[in-house]
Amino acid sequence: MKHLTLLLTLLLLLPLQTQAASPPDIAFMVIDGNSYLANLAVDGLEPTLAKRIKTISSGELGPDKDELHQAIEQAPIIVVDVMGKELEEYLNKNIDLKGKTVYALRGSHDDERLRRLGFLFDEEVSEYFQQLSLENTQNMLRLVINRHLDKTVSYAPVKTMPQLGIHHSDADQPFIDAQSFLHWQQERQQ
Repeated sequence: MKHLTLLLTLLLLLPLQTQAASPPDIAFMVIDGNSYLANLAVDGLEPTLAKRIKTISSGELGPDKDELHQAIEQAPIIVVDVMGKELEEYLNKNIDLKGKTVYALRGSHDDERLRRLGFLFDEEVSEYFQQLSLENTQNMLRLVINRHLDKTVSYAPVKTMPQLGIHHSDADQPFIDAQSFLHWQQERQQ
C-alpha cells in the first residue's frame, strides 16, 4: 500500500515539475516611475494575455539578473520606453535584437540612431503611452498582441487625457477645469 501511495504521489507531482514557464512573447520595459502602472496594466489583462507579457523596470536590470535577461532575449517583441537612456543602452549592449520587433515609446536623445538600430517609432502604438493611463496602457499592449500574435484580440482607441487637470480618485477621469470639478463635487454631495 505504501508503494502505491508513493507511486501515485510521484505521478501527481510529475506534471508540476515538467511544466516550465513559457518565455514571454512581449518584454514590456519601462522606467521605474512607470513600473507600478505597467504592472497594474498587465495584471489587469485577461490571464491568457497577461501570461504573454513580462514587465521589466529599469531598476530591475543588472548583471545578476539572468532570469530577466533570458526573458528579454527570448521575447520576439520588445516594447520599451526610450525616454530613459538606461533601457535602450541595456538592450543595445546585452540583447541580440536581430529578428525582434522593438517598439520605442516616447522619444530619446537620439531617435535617428535608434531607428538605424531597428527601433520602431510607431505613432499608433506610441500615442497610447503618450496618453498615459491604465486603460491606454492595456489597449497599447492589446494592439501589439493583435498585430503580431492574435488578430482576434480587440483593443479600444486611445483615450485622450488632459495635459493639466484636477484628479479625484472617485472620478472616472480628470477634470479639465475647476468649474467642472466643483459641479461634480456638488452633485456627489446631494
